[in-house]
Amino acid sequence: MSYRALFSGILDAGRLDKIKDRKGGIGSAKQLEDLFKYISENNKWEDLKKRLEIFLDYLYSDMGFLIAFKMGKIMELHIFDGKSFVECIMKAAEKPENLTKIINRWENNNIRIKWPTLLDCLKNLNYVKKDGTYNEIKLDFCTIPDNNPISKIITEEKENVNKKIQEILRS
Repeated sequence: MSYRALFSGILDAGRLDKIKDRKGGIGSAKQLEDLFKYISENNKWEDLKKRLEIFLDYLYSDMGFLIAFKMGKIMELHIFDGKSFVECIMKAAEKPENLTKIINRWENNNIRIKWPTLLDCLKNLNYVKKDGTYNEIKLDFCTIPDNNPISKIITEEKENVNKKIQEILRS
């Protein structure tokens, strides 16, 4: 399923031809803003929202997501389902100007997400547990003993990276 099908009949042929399936996506947040504004000004926003929900549901609703953020020796893992992901995007799609607060690039079936905005939305959905927490795991690699297998893997990878850098510098 091509994401271009979303815009067929919503965009004129000239604008639709500029959107490619490979190496010619919609592009940056500014390009998305301009496109969404054009669609809205031409009274096609509701049509696009309906198609967008069908499209996203088809691609993502049966998926599970695991997002990892690593900052120094701390790693955060966020776990959520595809239906929540689709719900957050559709919530943002209520207004054309809000959709680029969560999607900042779109190429083919790949969308680049502003993760802080998505995580804020997810915290307010069904993915939040009754105690107010959600599926987030924080790992502190400073607390892992040196003889732990994870610590050994991290040390080996650091050494491999350093060796590769030295090889590159020598060549």
